[in-house]
Amino acid sequence: MQEDKTNSEFISQDFKKAKGISHIKKRKKLFSRKNNVFEVEITFKDGKKQLYVLKEYAGVKDQDKLKKETYWYDILKETAIKTPSIYYKGRNFIILEHLGKITLLDYIISAEKDMKNLNTALEKSYILKKDYPFLAGALKWIYDFNRQTVISTGKSFILNDLNFRNFILKDNEVFRIDFEDCSRGMAEEDFSRFIAFFLTYEPSFTEWKKSVSGLIKKMCSDEMGLSIDNVEKGIELEFKDMHKRRKHMRQTVIK
Repeated sequence: MQEDKTNSEFISQDFKKAKGISHIKKRKKLFSRKNNVFEVEITFKDGKKQLYVLKEYAGVKDQDKLKKETYWYDILKETAIKTPSIYYKGRNFIILEHLGKITLLDYIISAEKDMKNLNTALEKSYILKKDYPFLAGALKWIYDFNRQTVISTGKSFILNDLNFRNFILKDNEVFRIDFEDCSRGMAEEDFSRFIAFFLTYEPSFTEWKKSVSGLIKKMCSDEMGLSIDNVEKGIELEFKDMHKRRKHMRQTVIK
């Protein structure tokens, strides 16, 4: 594959020279519903090669999305909350550290296939951390992010987009990508959405998913001090929104 002209030509020559970059190419397109995301390979003048992720922001507000996302990356890089480092920022794209391929979605699918016999009668959140550390780690990441937004801005922000592909495990630590949809809100909203998405991923509403969801709620209550009543209400609202979205999608297909 040849060097990608649409991006590489806009990378500063001074940056290329300083980093010793001789060649950049797109290896493959990665899953994204909103933007154009690619795995890219950078070849350096000493012959070494390194993988990165190139994210091209789509739409007329591409630069606004870039500004919003890099705002959160800049805040979080000064904390212990794990995100990929930004290698380069262009006019409407960024090049990010490549974190690997172990996503939370893959982990959940694998965990359900190999599911353990959960002793849900105990209803202890430590069971979640013991048997499913990546899942528990992602929940802690969401909570820590919300707490950090209050510290950094004086206001409570949430992720809104709880796509499980955006949580990535690297060196036994949970990282998160994609902050385009962040907005003001309370932590319970993200956890409600997380649980609703978790329950409805195919195969939906399995006994395993319902059991693990109970443990997630217990973690929210016991370790994070969140309002379970608000989480439960949020789950029901999310189910209603899902039904409306899917009904609209079916009607659109029929038309």
